Amino acid sequence: MRSRVIKTVRVYVTVSAVLLAYYFFVRASGLGVPCLIKKLTHHNCPGCGNSRAVMALAHFDVRSAVRFNAFIFAEALYAAYVCAYITYRYIKTGRYELVVRPGVLNIIFLAALLIWWVVRNILGV
Repeated sequence: MRSRVIKTVRVYVTVSAVLLAYYFFVRASGLGVPCLIKKLTHHNCPGCGNSRAVMALAHFDVRSAVRFNAFIFAEALYAAYVCAYITYRYIKTGRYELVVRPGVLNIIFLAALLIWWVVRNILGV
């Protein structure tokens, strides 16, 4: 179990380093990841504005973050839950799988995500 904890810490450190490098790259260059859905459909996807929202949150500018993508907080909570669930399961059992239970939470998040996608494009949020 101790080796699984060490592996998990290594993964989180590596992912954090990559995200931090991306943050500094975006901050220095002004270039972010382009949204393929927006390029193809000319509509905002549920995640459009996440990079700008995270950049705003890094400067403690919550108002701008909400303006860029109000769903960022729900996405962050869900991502934290998924990470915690997968990490706990891996450390406890040694099994690594991207299946997150309970399924009801996944369905609720997916439904909220789809509603957000429709609302932000209809209301122009």
